Amino acid sequence: MSLAGQVVVLVTGRNKGIERDTCFALAKEGADIVIAARQESESRETLDKLKSMGIKCCPLHKRKQQ
Repeated sequence: MSLAGQVVVLVTGRNKGIERDTCFALAKEGADIVIAARQESESRETLDKLKSMGIKCCPLHKRKQQ
């Protein structure tokens, strides 16, 4: 089943374990990925890997309090 150009997936959590595996499994099917995490450092490695695979992906992080 190809998800290319049809689906944007929002994955939440620390992006380790099952969250990370979910990102890669859906990306391999062609889904674009949005990763939501409290801190950028929690998702940076996964985002970098997805981008290196040519997958459209972006982070969604909690804003810092001012």
